[in-house]
Amino acid sequence: MPYNTTPLAPRLSLPGHAPPLSNLPVREPDGTTKLPLIRVKRIIKLDPDIVACSNASAFIITIASEMFIQYLAEQAHILSKVKPGGDRKKTLMYNDLANAVSKLDTLEFLSDVIPHTIPLKNVKQKPKIQQAPKRDKMEIDP
Repeated sequence: MPYNTTPLAPRLSLPGHAPPLSNLPVREPDGTTKLPLIRVKRIIKLDPDIVACSNASAFIITIASEMFIQYLAEQAHILSKVKPGGDRKKTLMYNDLANAVSKLDTLEFLSDVIPHTIPLKNVKQKPKIQQAPKRDKMEIDP
């Protein structure tokens, strides 16, 4: 059976999804990755369910990881500019990533990995859980 090789038209931005940043250069596929392929293979081998992984599979997983990291960074950057007094920032901070994870449904699965931080003084002000008094000696009835 022949494969359908007709090119697809570029997608328009869907509701709830921000378009990619226009000032980022579009990277043409050239067979190289920015993430080290050997390290990705090592991470794949840590999974006990995976017995073997071909070089092509590891390459595709590496490319997909790069695309996901770029998407996460783009969304965090877009949301950081939406804040009141949205000045042009050049550096993404942890809070920008945490805001993107908490506000976007597509990144909600990362809420355990990238939570909002709690300042130390707020943690110290919380009342401590009182522990039950410990008995020095246990009495044993004969």
